[in-house]
Amino acid sequence: MADDQWTVARGVYEGKPMLVRTNEALRALVGDKQHKYQVGIAVPFKHSRADGFPPDEEIAGLNEIEDRIVDLFKATDGHLFAIVITTGGMREFVVYTSDPGRARTQFQTLKSKTRSHEVQFMVQEDPEWRVYTSLSSGGS
Repeated sequence: MADDQWTVARGVYEGKPMLVRTNEALRALVGDKQHKYQVGIAVPFKHSRADGFPPDEEIAGLNEIEDRIVDLFKATDGHLFAIVITTGGMREFVVYTSDPGRARTQFQTLKSKTRSHEVQFMVQEDPEWRVYTSLSSGGS
């Protein structure tokens, strides 16, 4: 797989500012049938500013969680790290996977190693990559 190529876009969601980082290197894989499951790992902030973004004192913990996700959800293990969304008092990491069972196991590892914040997990079929295309800068 090509090296990650991240872009940043700003928007509004439910009246609050939203920041979306998208891995544009995945654009050529949109709809890839091997990675038809979309994983969401949500991290609610302990506190959030009036604009819904995290306060400075939470940034280090959020960065540590992101580093763990990057390490645990590798393309070599059937995962594609696609999007990071920050809005409304939480940050969500979106991964596409070929193996939802392995993704659940990786999440349990993440959860056991994360002390700074609560982490939440969901997985759903998304064979057309609707979440990715709806949030990426060149989305349909």
